[in-house]
Amino acid sequence: MSNYNNAMNRSFKCLFLTIIAAICITSFGTYNHYACISTYNLPTTTKPTVILSCLLVGNGGTERYTLALQQELTNIGINAVLVCQEPSFLATQCEAHKLPYVTCSHRRLRLGPLLIMSGFKAALLSLAVTYKRSLLAIHCSHRHELLTAKKLIAADNVPTILTHHTPSKLATSVRRAADCIITVNHTDANSIKTSNKKDGLDKTVIALPPFFDATRIMTLHPPKQSREQYFQETFNIKLLPCPLLVKIAHFYGNEPHKNHPLLFQAMHDLIYRQNMPVQVALVGSGKHRQKYEQLVHKLKLSDYVHFLGSTEKVATVLHYADINLLSSSQEAFGITLLEGGLLSKPTIVASAGCGAADWLIIDQETGFLFENNNATDLARTITHALTHKKVAQICGKNLYKKVVGEFLPHHTAQTILALYVQLHAEIHSRNT
Repeated sequence: MSNYNNAMNRSFKCLFLTIIAAICITSFGTYNHYACISTYNLPTTTKPTVILSCLLVGNGGTERYTLALQQELTNIGINAVLVCQEPSFLATQCEAHKLPYVTCSHRRLRLGPLLIMSGFKAALLSLAVTYKRSLLAIHCSHRHELLTAKKLIAADNVPTILTHHTPSKLATSVRRAADCIITVNHTDANSIKTSNKKDGLDKTVIALPPFFDATRIMTLHPPKQSREQYFQETFNIKLLPCPLLVKIAHFYGNEPHKNHPLLFQAMHDLIYRQNMPVQVALVGSGKHRQKYEQLVHKLKLSDYVHFLGSTEKVATVLHYADINLLSSSQEAFGITLLEGGLLSKPTIVASAGCGAADWLIIDQETGFLFENNNATDLARTITHALTHKKVAQICGKNLYKKVVGEFLPHHTAQTILALYVQLHAEIHSRNT
């Protein structure tokens, strides 16, 4: 009787999924005004399929990681389909690159979190039906996506994977639901392993280098203009005749995350106490920008701090930098460090505030470390890098070699594909 009931449940589930898919799924490149999802560029294929999800609408590190992961999986023959919101940076980029994606927001409505997650469920269900025979894994960017996916696909022998992009702790329920958690640094991976051991959870936890768009850096054709001409013509900014720092980081509400004030304090110390003028170009956006502009004005740094806003000209901005810097106190990794590394830029990060420290950025070898949340030590480290130019150049060259040898995304894509296959086989073996 038990086997009969299980068989009936599976049959009803299959019928339910088919009905949901028929209602929700729309024609390629079209929009259904009665449903909460739209599909674009979905292929008819028997290739192994991986569903990626990221419901963030900005253009930060998590979104760029997901887009780069999709591109790399596509390059090695995987049908990687992204579930995202519309309008969003990810939807725009997927369409520009003709990558398969499903959106779960109505263009004419401002959907709250509940309705967005309802659309997300519909998208997952429709894709689970469309690619039922080839679905290899579901890879999520946020714990809420993971928990939703696990509830919907639990009986389908498909592993659910979470990339944990922040240093924050994960609840037991999330760690229990995930078949695998990927972190972008070893510290977070070890912390999750410790928590899992304490809770009696035998789960796969692995630290992998973050995915990023290496192509836009490696294919850069440097402009012929001088640094001053380029910034004047491109951003209408007049640079000063002093060293240029570059920091690529959005202006988030969690101040210690990117810790812009720490950099401003260090610059004030260098300029007004040590008579060593430096300037910084800030690439990023966010609702707290005005607050930081006011702080810059208060510290008399308006001529030295240049707000560029969000731009796709990151590679060129980094090309002109004397130092690539992150003052973050709570940085899981920092994709900009990889981008700057491909340009052999001298790099400065916090010793304990950045997950790339001691993995990618090794003090005096591939870059320079300063004491976390210490403006005085940051100022000292900037001075050291600028006054020891030969050492800084050697560090930049070593950083380039390390990125190319260990951190390029096509290397990591092969590792993650092997992980998908292993997890899928293990789950199928346990459940059959």
